[in-house]
Amino acid sequence: MTSILERIRPNDYLFIQFGHNDQKTYGTEPFTTYQSCLTQYITGAREKGAIPVLVTSVHRRSFDSEGKLVNTLGDYPEAMKQLAALSNVPLLDLWSKTEGFYQSLGVEGSKRLFVWFEPDKHPNYPK
Repeated sequence: MTSILERIRPNDYLFIQFGHNDQKTYGTEPFTTYQSCLTQYITGAREKGAIPVLVTSVHRRSFDSEGKLVNTLGDYPEAMKQLAALSNVPLLDLWSKTEGFYQSLGVEGSKRLFVWFEPDKHPNYPK
């Protein structure tokens, strides 16, 4: 964060997106430590005269057996939406946008949005 705050200038935009890795066991909790970390970036940007913008994580491509997209991000998107409203920070809700988009493409159609390798075609992704 120090590196960002050393470089950011008045009227710059700071797009803030965290969430995919924050839900790990060594990460944060949505409505407490996660919001607290986001607030540090919001405050730092504002102190420099910059404009903070919160950006929710995109959905992971995870469908259930009936082809319905599954939320694998828990309460993190909602926690960010809540913080944006409470802090009067603009929000880009990519979580909601990708939910509709992935669902409209379906299980097979949504694969084209991601890199897919056939088994044993790439040494880093054998399966």
